[in-house]
Amino acid sequence: MRVAAGKAFGKAGAEAVYCIGDMETGIGIAIKVEDGNGRGTNPVAVEVLKQLKLLNDEQLEQLKDYHYPQLKNCREETIGQLSPVFQLESVKSQVQ
Repeated sequence: MRVAAGKAFGKAGAEAVYCIGDMETGIGIAIKVEDGNGRGTNPVAVEVLKQLKLLNDEQLEQLKDYHYPQLKNCREETIGQLSPVFQLESVKSQVQ
């Protein structure tokens, strides 16, 4: 959250829960990785902030290692990377 320059705050919880508050917009974000593995919380958090346009390009560049973390084996060789693949939908589009 240092990259957000005091504009946002975050709180990690147990079982891969992560919450973010944006103090400028009043937006609150709650993330839960279903399998409880915390390695997915950072990529998802950065992607949510990106899609909500709460981070600028410079901030996204500073967070690229959290947004797309490299996966390494026991010999510290890169064997892949985590990539968040989802699109947020507006709540308004689901209200009838």
